[in-house]
Amino acid sequence: MERELKFKIAEAEDGRRLGSVLRYGHGFSKTLIARLKHRPGSVLVDGAPARMTDRVNAGSSVRVTLEERDSAGGAEASFLPEVLYEDGGLIVINKPAGAKTHPAFGGDYSGTVAAAVLAYLGEGSFHPVTRLDTGTTGAMLIAKNGYMHSLMQRRLHTGQLEREYAAMVQCAPEP
Repeated sequence: MERELKFKIAEAEDGRRLGSVLRYGHGFSKTLIARLKHRPGSVLVDGAPARMTDRVNAGSSVRVTLEERDSAGGAEASFLPEVLYEDGGLIVINKPAGAKTHPAFGGDYSGTVAAAVLAYLGEGSFHPVTRLDTGTTGAMLIAKNGYMHSLMQRRLHTGQLEREYAAMVQCAPEP
């Protein structure tokens, strides 16, 4: 699956290196920039292939093609996710208790939230922004691509994205 991001170079970005504009002006992670460097034609400035070290001019058009790979390798989904919200870059699901987010260290994806979300989407990759323990149910935020994952992680760690937890108990615990 490919996704394109398009934007114009702002006046304040005039003369800066493309990698710097992507990193600090548009929130690309170092890892994503490194991947883009090694994929010819993934970054175009005014329709021409560009390098991260190229200086850019105000008003220039930038087009970045993000390639996402299926991280679950076609594993079987044992459930379909209950989708609470979805847009072009994010999906929020109600994770059921008992479902693992993803297997540890590249194991079997079958029955995981990763497999369920990828089966629901039909293509793409799995980038959980928030996680819940296996035995916990609740809302889970998932990015549909690495770029959105990077933006949401940054917001999560700077307090711009807040989580709220609620618990239900069957009887009153001891003080």
